[in-house]
Amino acid sequence: MMANRKELSDKLKKLKDVIMKDSGALFRDGKIIASNPAFALSVDFDCGNAEEFALPTTAISFIENMVDEEIELQPSKNKIVVKGKRNKGTFATVAPSIYHVSEPEANDTLLAFADDDFLRAANSVTYACSVIETRPAQMGVLLDSEDSGKLNIIASDGVKLAANSVDYNGEIRAVIPKAAFKKLLSISNGNGITLKKTSSANQLAFETGEYTLFVQLLENNFFNYKPLVELTKQKSENELKINSVSLLNALQRAKICEGTKRSAIVMMLDANANTVTIKTTDSLESFSEEIVIENTVDKAVSVAFNGDYMSEMLHAAGADNPSITLTVTGSGKPIIVKSAGGFIGLLQPIRMKKQGE
Repeated sequence: MMANRKELSDKLKKLKDVIMKDSGALFRDGKIIASNPAFALSVDFDCGNAEEFALPTTAISFIENMVDEEIELQPSKNKIVVKGKRNKGTFATVAPSIYHVSEPEANDTLLAFADDDFLRAANSVTYACSVIETRPAQMGVLLDSEDSGKLNIIASDGVKLAANSVDYNGEIRAVIPKAAFKKLLSISNGNGITLKKTSSANQLAFETGEYTLFVQLLENNFFNYKPLVELTKQKSENELKINSVSLLNALQRAKICEGTKRSAIVMMLDANANTVTIKTTDSLESFSEEIVIENTVDKAVSVAFNGDYMSEMLHAAGADNPSITLTVTGSGKPIIVKSAGGFIGLLQPIRMKKQGE
């Protein structure tokens, strides 16, 4: 089989991180397919009349480092030869029968977006996904449609909650592995996204340009997030207009002073002030910095939090516009961040010891 080396190499690069160890990329029916237990990714590619074969990762790396414009792939039962004009590599391969990928059912579209707004919204919440395997539903991103014409995009590990939404007139409720959205954004190139059902009840297919990502759904027993989202929409005191970059930079300096102990970071608000103060709680490695806000504080309050978690939330909220709203109402109440683009973040505080404890 003859192939344009650059075209083939560019497509293989986007599939390479999906391939399982000691496996390869499958060439079959005009497509190249890579897979792992979470998802499979395919891309259109003219394989000519070649029978299906698997290209191992060593051969993929070899192709990336070749300089020829045209190369030839010569597959056989248990090996494949990659030939250029002046070089040749022979590689052991695996049987194509190890691949089991279902094709999306024709015309069974669940959602379609002409641009990448949906993918950006989904990627903005992935930081809040759980990493605890005993809660598999919360290790992914929930897509949950509403009758009001909105698609809620939710992630939460119990300490953090992140929410976003896009306009959508349809019906869907599914939990998607978070890695799928990062991969989709890397291959979409502004081509938009189409989500389809497949022949498997536990699998959906995202299509973008020449690529199709087949995703294994996670357990659909996501907790009832709606009361928490409603909480963020209520009008309350201390809705502070602040620059997310200024706050992020202050948190970075605070974390440097935390040292290895990684103590909690405290935010202090004084009534009628137009600044907030960030402090560390470790007496040996102290830090304090005032940050200007655009309005004034309604009531005095202090709240402690995990600096890394807060930084993740601020990065997501300020991705498009650094001007955000930060709501801090009490030492035992969640910290809420909202952006003009529709992102909502919620972070549970850390309990601060009272004097004498």
